[in-house]
Amino acid sequence: SAIKKYCKSQMLDNQEKERCKSQKFCTGRIVIIAILAGMLLPALNNARENGRKTSCVNNFSTVGKAMLMYCGDNDDFLPPYRSGSAWNSPGNQEWYAGKNGLLTIYLGADNVDLGAIEKTGSRNKFACPSQKTDPASKRYGIGYNSYIYNTVQRRKITKFQSASSTCINSEPYATAPILDTTTAYKTYFRHNGKANSVCAAGNVMTVDEKTLPPYWPDNIYWFPYLPR
Repeated sequence: SAIKKYCKSQMLDNQEKERCKSQKFCTGRIVIIAILAGMLLPALNNARENGRKTSCVNNFSTVGKAMLMYCGDNDDFLPPYRSGSAWNSPGNQEWYAGKNGLLTIYLGADNVDLGAIEKTGSRNKFACPSQKTDPASKRYGIGYNSYIYNTVQRRKITKFQSASSTCINSEPYATAPILDTTTAYKTYFRHNGKANSVCAAGNVMTVDEKTLPPYWPDNIYWFPYLPR
């Protein structure tokens, strides 16, 4: 009887030891998996964001080509913001708008609100994949440089001092498709601290949050030509 009790006790001790070993092994494995996931997740997020950035670059390249085709058909002038005096003027055409938009025939699609995301989450085909929905209002992720379109002379593309350096469209997060340095229409750096811009030569460049040129003093990034 004493031997049986001893043997049973030993069996229970061995089972408990095995159980502890198993628990320690599982815990260690979970810790290792958590460490590996922590190391891999940033890399996966960066890879995902790089893919989104590439899609965004392609969108801007297409918009830049449409701008240049408009120039070719309009005596080398970039489009105005709108053709009429107001959005509801008879026959008015907006640079970004739908069936009668100034760029529609070049973009090959009915682009109602170029680059916009509705507050419902509905997205225009040119909306940046990294741009988030604002449940309070429609937001545009493609803006037109207001320092160019506000002055007729500045829209003459053959007058540009450095067309490959001057931005015509970039990435705001705005309630209208406008780009400038004011708070409402400033560049939004949604690609890991960077943003895409298409220049007057049709090239797409990446601008950095830390090195984006200021509006003042005049800079060739914002203005087609500088005072001499």
